[in-house]
Amino acid sequence: MDMNGMDTQSPVMQACHAIMMWLHQQGLMPGMTM
Repeated sequence: MDMNGMDTQSPVMQACHAIMMWLHQQGLMPGMTM
C-alpha cells in the first residue's frame, strides 16, 4: 500500500496504519509491506 499522497496525520489513517501493522506482526499479512 502506498501511503504517499494520503493524509497520514488524520486519526483515521493513524488507526488504519496501526491495525495493519498489528496484523503484520501477528503474521496474518506476511505479504504486506509498508
